[in-house]
Amino acid sequence: MTAPYDLKQLDAARIETWRGDDLAILEYMPKWRGEAGDASRLVLDFKEGVAHAQAEAIDRCTRVFADYADSLHKLGLRYVVAVPRSQSNQSNLGSEAIAAALAGKNSWLKHAPGGLRRTKTVAKSRYVRQPIEVHLDSISYVGPALRLDPRGAVIQYTCQVCDKTFVDARWTERHVANDSRHAEAVSLWANGVSVMMIDDLITDGSTSGACRQILRGAGAGRVFGLFLARTYGR
Repeated sequence: MTAPYDLKQLDAARIETWRGDDLAILEYMPKWRGEAGDASRLVLDFKEGVAHAQAEAIDRCTRVFADYADSLHKLGLRYVVAVPRSQSNQSNLGSEAIAAALAGKNSWLKHAPGGLRRTKTVAKSRYVRQPIEVHLDSISYVGPALRLDPRGAVIQYTCQVCDKTFVDARWTERHVANDSRHAEAVSLWANGVSVMMIDDLITDGSTSGACRQILRGAGAGRVFGLFLARTYGR
């Protein structure tokens, strides 16, 4: 990318490490520490919706995701959602853009826009750290079903595994019976597919932790997190 950031500073801030099921790409240094560089400026610009920051973030997130895409696919990852902002019913446009880009580059991955919704406004984390209970009480999952009755793999002559539609039930049943992918796919749906949540920054993990609990409660088999940055020292 040729965004107006010092690429050496961005590369120096790369961490790209997993903690459990969460992957953060850059290290974020808060302004009050007096050491913030272009990596922190990128995160702040991204939060403000600056176009070149979003382009840089999308590029870095899609490249890092590609390194793990095959493994995540095998682990049942099928949906990607954005962690909601602190204001009720307000879209996290930057994270939604990353989610859409990931789905656009991986045909097996589906973006669920607005799948996680903030139903009550909470104070921004820069002012006060909210306990996980506050987020659990103010976020709900309204996206597609993450677990299906395996007997419902065929609905109205449409294969729910690969979305092919047939003229009658006989052809649909023949299609399902002759495709080896379906037994595994039906089992995956019965146990709950995995979901990846996207956000700009993880600090104490209370927001993402609440989203993880909510997604698991909605039927997700496993929940991964992809974050543009992790706060230094966390």
